[in-house]
Amino acid sequence: MDFNEYEKSVFLTRAQEDIVISLYNGLNLTQDSFEGSEEVRRYLDTLVKTIKTSTSLTNITSGANANSVFFSLPTNTDVWFIVYEAVNLEDNNLKCTGK
Repeated sequence: MDFNEYEKSVFLTRAQEDIVISLYNGLNLTQDSFEGSEEVRRYLDTLVKTIKTSTSLTNITSGANANSVFFSLPTNTDVWFIVYEAVNLEDNNLKCTGK
């Protein structure tokens, strides 16, 4: 049975998506997920986009933790996964604490 070019493209695209998802979720041979190891970070590095957001917050009231803050993404953003980012700042010179 021969496959036409469209069918080949669909199979390859699905295979690529499966590889990316397995690397991101840690469902691979090493069981390292995104940010779990430098190797997996490097594999997925070209797919990571940095998006600058405005200071406009959304009106979501609950999140991953008590200090969660949500920003609206631009409408033309192509997103598969949003990475959880967290930081605790403490700097006496800047008069800010992580508490």
